[in-house]
Amino acid sequence: MLIFPLFIPHRGCPQTCIYCDQYQISGVVNPDWDFLLLQLKRFCHLHFQEEKEIALYGGSFTCLPLLQQAELYDKILPFLDDNTHLRYSTRPDGISPAILRESFFRGVRTIELGVQDFNDHVLEMTHRGYHREQALSACKMVKSFGLKLSVQLMPGLPGYDSSVLSSMIEDTISVHPDYVRIYPTIVIAGTPLEVMYHNGEYTPLTLNNALNDTSLMIDRFEAVGIKVIKIGLTGVQESNVIAGPFHHSFGELVRSESYIKKILSRFEPQLVLSISKMDMSLLLGHKKEYLTRIKHHFNLSSIKIKLSESLKKGEFQCLETDEFLIW
Repeated sequence: MLIFPLFIPHRGCPQTCIYCDQYQISGVVNPDWDFLLLQLKRFCHLHFQEEKEIALYGGSFTCLPLLQQAELYDKILPFLDDNTHLRYSTRPDGISPAILRESFFRGVRTIELGVQDFNDHVLEMTHRGYHREQALSACKMVKSFGLKLSVQLMPGLPGYDSSVLSSMIEDTISVHPDYVRIYPTIVIAGTPLEVMYHNGEYTPLTLNNALNDTSLMIDRFEAVGIKVIKIGLTGVQESNVIAGPFHHSFGELVRSESYIKKILSRFEPQLVLSISKMDMSLLLGHKKEYLTRIKHHFNLSSIKIKLSESLKKGEFQCLETDEFLIW
């Protein structure tokens, strides 16, 4: 699905959450609508026969005054057709049957809910303003109207621990969104979370912990058919990141972590590890770190590897064969 993003940072948000600065994350303060609509026109012309959505991101669209919602709808209406629909992001407490009926009538086909976490203690500590049952209800309501549901999750918020992670995974699976975005919490300059961090009231996840937790999440979600469409926050400038598991290639690192964990759980040292040619760089990692990790795990000095033309990226097999390389 092609998506053309339009950012409306913090518009409609009833308050600024302790971790959030959409101006820094999106890089947008005041949208230049003349320029954006020109770009949108080109986008729709270029992809006129393809399925696509125009997305309103960065704020809580349904919490805007109705007149402002109508103004935004009117800007986008000329671009809608059988192949072009809308999606928007909003809060779980910004959803109701009346809002969903209006959204569907206006051409919305996907709604992204910034749930962040389903745990009541975490939601209270981050001042989200709603509770677990509201979040679960909103997710189910979106799907009941025949709309696609995307859920945004933020492991590592204040109050987070391993039990919160487990319940977050189970609650997400229970509502079975079509899509999930996973953004491990980072401390952004100028936010209340930065104050908490400097005061010793908040400790962010380490990079390794974030990789472990996120890889567990994607493995569980994808195993039941939930598509993970974004991993890690990438828009914010590194100079504005005070602390936390920020990495420009976080998504790639998570995929690597997931891949290696699967190999470690299924590989038998006496066999040959057959992998896709496309995954050789992933397996080696930085300075062959993943290959070294496998060797240490099985107490091996070398591993027999076969590069396969037929395996897809992310697939591997354990084989009995005489065709292999020694690594």
